[in-house]
Amino acid sequence: NKNKQNTYQHAGEFVITFSRAYHAGFNQGFNFAEANNFCPADWLSMGRCAIDHYKEMKRYSVFSHDELICKLASECQYLDPAIGDATKFELDYIGVTDADRACFELMPDDERQCDTCKTTGFLSAISCLCKPNILVCINHGDQLCSCSPKKYCLWYRYTIDEMSNMLDALRERLDLCQKWKILVNRLISNDHQNLIDFNDIEKHTTSGVLCLRDDIRIKMEEKLAEAIEYRQMAKNILKRITCKDELIENNNNDNDLKKKKKNFNDENKVTLNDINQLKNRVKSIGITFNEMKTIQNILTDCLHYQDEIKILLQSDKLQSTDVYSNYIERNNQYHIELPIIERLKLFYQASIWYELVQKTLNRTISSSKLRSLISSGQTFQVLHKQIQQKINELQIQLQQLEYWDEKTRPLTKEEPHPTLNTLEQFVKSANEANIHLNSINKIKTLINECHLWNEKFEQMQQGEHYPFLSSYEQLYEQTRHFHIDLEPLKLIEQTILQVRSLLEKTQTVFRRPDSNLTLIEVEILNKNVHKILKLENVWIKMHIT
Repeated sequence: NKNKQNTYQHAGEFVITFSRAYHAGFNQGFNFAEANNFCPADWLSMGRCAIDHYKEMKRYSVFSHDELICKLASECQYLDPAIGDATKFELDYIGVTDADRACFELMPDDERQCDTCKTTGFLSAISCLCKPNILVCINHGDQLCSCSPKKYCLWYRYTIDEMSNMLDALRERLDLCQKWKILVNRLISNDHQNLIDFNDIEKHTTSGVLCLRDDIRIKMEEKLAEAIEYRQMAKNILKRITCKDELIENNNNDNDLKKKKKNFNDENKVTLNDINQLKNRVKSIGITFNEMKTIQNILTDCLHYQDEIKILLQSDKLQSTDVYSNYIERNNQYHIELPIIERLKLFYQASIWYELVQKTLNRTISSSKLRSLISSGQTFQVLHKQIQQKINELQIQLQQLEYWDEKTRPLTKEEPHPTLNTLEQFVKSANEANIHLNSINKIKTLINECHLWNEKFEQMQQGEHYPFLSSYEQLYEQTRHFHIDLEPLKLIEQTILQVRSLLEKTQTVFRRPDSNLTLIEVEILNKNVHKILKLENVWIKMHIT
């Protein structure tokens, strides 16, 4: 009596009795009451004990325990893991044998009960021809009748293969549930070192969704919703990373087409910050997907490319423009905006400047051009020590040019005129100093012209005949733009003055003041007059004779 408990059930209340608990009740007053049998997973083993006890007591069972287990196993896709484990245990307990088939579930319960222990049969039963309407379970086959067992008939519901398949399906179901539980535990925990593939979650969702409590299922739904959102973001980023240049139709202008392509590529490029933000979000939910793996592979390749650029830019030697341009072109295949590319482009421009300077230093260059090169190179001098060294060389060369340019100015003035020897010594010094100036080149040209002029003068002096006054005057006129003190000039100038003075005196003597004839014309006229006079004299003599 001390273990007896009393309770009053009111409207809307439930009273639950546990396994093997004797209970009784009665109604008082006007009411409706309903009773229902249900069991949790751990009841199945207790139910098996109850059935065995019923057999000993020869008591009628409420339902077939074996039928319950087989039905659970046949619909294992809907089982909770705990129920599945219990069902598997019961199937192992039942055991399987080979015999003829019978659909016990189609028979009324009182027709398939064991005549000895009153257990409702489902998996198997034994009958005899002498008692065709009586069945016993296999445990009480010896109590059926006194006939030989050869006359007995063994009825079964499932074959060995069917029971094995049922058990295998249940095992597979339990394995899926177990994997699903592991996935769920990993997702709802804060440890996301190893991300879970979204495909694995989708594969196990159908099989495992019934295995979750409501609060965990809500968390999982939230995680999956976030995963779907981030997966779409990954798809968009992947599309931008792997996109190709789109051709713009109905556009005949190639320059406009290239410009639009360039703008499209620049605006469509993904930044490292975009990818890192997505990676952090994906890591926060503990789920990854194929698109993210593809992005990670591209990013890894891109970061290797960035490391190569870092090594290139840290090199002690400035590379050629082709090397830098090749790395810049490789950036177009990633469609990922890397901050280091801007620095790479600066090195490319610095390389162009450096090669231009190398070519320029071997040619004649003006001071203004040198200043322009130094000014443009100062943008790159912090990039590499070779740039700074080259700027220092240019500055030294500029100082030399300014020094020699200053020395050249007195030599190009009209007064006083330098000698040819002075100019030659100046040019020789400039060549030894490897100075290239336009003004020095002009002096060199002038020296060559002076030598040619001297050669002409020597030829005139060494000729068989005396030179004409006009030849001297021509030679003298050529020296007007020389602005050089040449030795023969004074002699030519004196000779021209003397000849002109003699010419004026001669004209005064032999030509009338009002005559327009030249001395040569006067000479020719005089010769003709003498001839006429001679003829007249002859004619006079003949006439006299």
